[in-house]
Amino acid sequence: MVLRGKYPSESNSQIRERLRSTAISMGDSQKSGAGRIDLLGAVNPPRVHIEGETYARSPGLYRYEAFPSGGNGSYTYQGAVRYPEIGSGWGNLGASKTQDLNSAEGGGNIELRVTVTSAGATAQSTLYITNSTGCGTEIIC
Repeated sequence: MVLRGKYPSESNSQIRERLRSTAISMGDSQKSGAGRIDLLGAVNPPRVHIEGETYARSPGLYRYEAFPSGGNGSYTYQGAVRYPEIGSGWGNLGASKTQDLNSAEGGGNIELRVTVTSAGATAQSTLYITNSTGCGTEIIC
């Protein structure tokens, strides 16, 4: 079986759960169980990376975009942001492939995290953004 070769250390029950969690719903679970097997989703878990400016030099909006791969090709997104220098927790941004962050002068560095879900599996990526707004032309302030 393809999954046994891809995940040799998983038990039979773990393989069954992988197939069940990545199955595509067929509507009525009484008739179709967990749904149609999505072998691609089970063998190829999702991955994601974020593209956008990693160095904020001036206050304003910066746009970031998530680029997923793997899974079954259908993705849901959840963006989150935090400001580690002030000890803040993660705040939700929204469920979009693109996220706009407002970099305020002297606001501290920013971490942007995107979580992607596809075929019942999730992947996360975090982008670290250096916020040097208010520093003039200096690189380090």
